[in-house]
Amino acid sequence: MLSTTPVFRQFDRVIQVLQNYLEQEDANLQQVRLQGDKLKEMFQQSLLKITEEQVPEAIAYEWRSLQVEMNRLVKLITTDLAFWQSARQAGSPPKQTARLLANLKKLQEFNQALKKLVQY
Repeated sequence: MLSTTPVFRQFDRVIQVLQNYLEQEDANLQQVRLQGDKLKEMFQQSLLKITEEQVPEAIAYEWRSLQVEMNRLVKLITTDLAFWQSARQAGSPPKQTARLLANLKKLQEFNQALKKLVQY
């Protein structure tokens, strides 16, 4: 079994912090950008680097499928964050907030699914 439980908890915490920032009306744009960068970096440097060969064969296919979906979501969130920040800087309310929060929730659910797979 992989000993990645701390990684799942840390990644979940990064997601939660970003969600909290986005829910604030007076969110600090610099903090949001830094947390978005942290989310992307942590996913790429920890969860995405775990290959199918490193997980039990019985869960390898599902592991890879979840990684692909999470990677897609991280890219989408990163793009939406850029638009969100541009809208905030222009002084208009960002339309991406609800979508960002929904995608962060999905990412959190995928993270929990990976954690459960590893505990299989």
